[in-house]
Amino acid sequence: AVRSRQTNCRSMIDGAGLADAVDLEVDGGIGPSTIAGAAAAGANVLIAGSALYKDPEGLQHAVTDLRARAEAARPK
Repeated sequence: AVRSRQTNCRSMIDGAGLADAVDLEVDGGIGPSTIAGAAAAGANVLIAGSALYKDPEGLQHAVTDLRARAEAARPK
């Protein structure tokens, strides 16, 4: 349900010709297992909190990993 709302919001933003002016932000619950779905649904601002600080390999690894997952899932 959340992903479909994100997809619908992205469609409205894009349909109005506002893709370059309006960000679709997801804040909360973003981590390694959820970031790809949010990015694939059109979110372009992804707020991760605890996933960054709980990564056993450290903050830099968490940022690099989450960014790579989001980029790979983002629609081209």
